[in-house]
Amino acid sequence: MLEQLQMALVEMDLASPPSETWQERAREFVDAGRRCLWDDMGEKALAWLWARGLTDDTIASFHLGFNPVEREDDPESWGLDGGRKIWLARGILIPCEIENVLWYVRIRRARGNKFAYIRGGKAAPFGADHLGHVGRLLLICKGEFDVMLAVQEAGDLLDVITLEGAGKCIARSRRVVQVRFPDGGDLTDYYLAGGDLRGLLAAAVRSASEQPATRRAGLAF
Repeated sequence: MLEQLQMALVEMDLASPPSETWQERAREFVDAGRRCLWDDMGEKALAWLWARGLTDDTIASFHLGFNPVEREDDPESWGLDGGRKIWLARGILIPCEIENVLWYVRIRRARGNKFAYIRGGKAAPFGADHLGHVGRLLLICKGEFDVMLAVQEAGDLLDVITLEGAGKCIARSRRVVQVRFPDGGDLTDYYLAGGDLRGLLAAAVRSASEQPATRRAGLAF
């Protein structure tokens, strides 16, 4: 297992993933959503993803999907004990999978609160399954869409994961790239405004590589 992923798993206490029942049910839900995204029902959702700058290859590699109808499910079918129903919001499905373990499914909604989670999932560093080689610089983003875009545009230059759930991993990382975007915007805003994202990240990699080996670069947002 890659060094970065080992640090993330140990420091984040991810020894206990969601139950096999939860993962099986979530995977069925995600697989159905993946099929839906590429048919007529997912047309608008797919167009929205394209407008965010994501290519078909990126959308497919991160297993994005679309749930067209909001509904509720029995918690027992997800391996959970009673309690409230499992809310399956309508929206774009963003699964977080690390070495064939499905940790959570986040749903990007069109209305109300932008994001919803499927109950029973657990926090994990999104993008960890796309880590490259040991010793590469690590870019840490706030959200999944920033991760996907950075991997798409500069995944050959550095590794990328989300900040959520990775706090202690950051403290142990030898070098983390610090990137500042104009006007306080985020990575996706910069790219969609016509910014040269690959050039900016390449410059950050060069800058960090010039630092002494014992010096840690900053955190990227």
